[in-house]
Amino acid sequence: MYHIGVVGPGQSVERILDVAREFEKELRFHPFTYKKAVETKEIVMEHKDQVDAWLFSGPIPYSIAKGVLGDDESLHGVLFLETGLYKSFLNLLLQNRNLKKLSIDLPEGANISDEALSQLDVEENNLEIKTFQPDIDENDIYEYHYRLWKKGNTDGVLTCYPSVKDRLAEHGIPVSWITTTRLETKQTLLSLSEKAKALLLSEYASGCLLYRNGKSGIGKGRTSV
Repeated sequence: MYHIGVVGPGQSVERILDVAREFEKELRFHPFTYKKAVETKEIVMEHKDQVDAWLFSGPIPYSIAKGVLGDDESLHGVLFLETGLYKSFLNLLLQNRNLKKLSIDLPEGANISDEALSQLDVEENNLEIKTFQPDIDENDIYEYHYRLWKKGNTDGVLTCYPSVKDRLAEHGIPVSWITTTRLETKQTLLSLSEKAKALLLSEYASGCLLYRNGKSGIGKGRTSV
C-alpha cells in the first residue's frame, strides 16, 4: 500500500479526504492538519519516514515543505487553478453584489494569470493584490486587508488563509477564502495514483529480477563446489 500524508487546514484536508475515498484501494491517506501554515515544517520533518509521498492542500504548505525538504519527488500540491479563484469570487459577490473594489492575497508563483484576474470584472485601478512568501506571518496578511477596508480602498477580500477570512468576517467585512476545487483535487489524486501504480510495478519487477538472480546464483555456487 502506498501511504500519503495529507497536509493543510482542517477544512481543506477534510475536502481532500472526501474526494480521496475513490482511491482508497491503492492509496492510504494520513491526515495532518494545522492552524498556521508554518506548522508544515514540523509536520514534514516529524513524519517524513512514515509516508511514501506528501499531498499539500495548496501552494502555501507545498512551498514551505519544499523549503525544508528541497526538490523532493515525494512532494505534491493540489493544483491551484483559476477555477478556485472564480468560485471564491462568486461567493464574495453573494455577500456584496455592489462590489467595485477588491483586495486579494496570492502566494508568489501562484498559477494565476493577469487574464484570469481581468475576468473578475473589477477595474484594474480598483484591484489591490498582495503577493507573499509562503512563510509570511498570517497577521501581516490580515493587517493588509483590514487597513485597505478602513481606508475605503476595498469592498471585499479574497484571501488564501482561512484564519484571515475568519478574523475579517468578525468585523463584517465581505470576505471569501480562495480554495481549490474538487476537480483540481481529483486531478492531483489521479496523478498520484498513477505514480503509485508505476512505483509498485517497478518494485515488483525488481523483486522478481532479484529472485531469479538469486536462484541463478545459488545454482552456480553449488556447481563450483
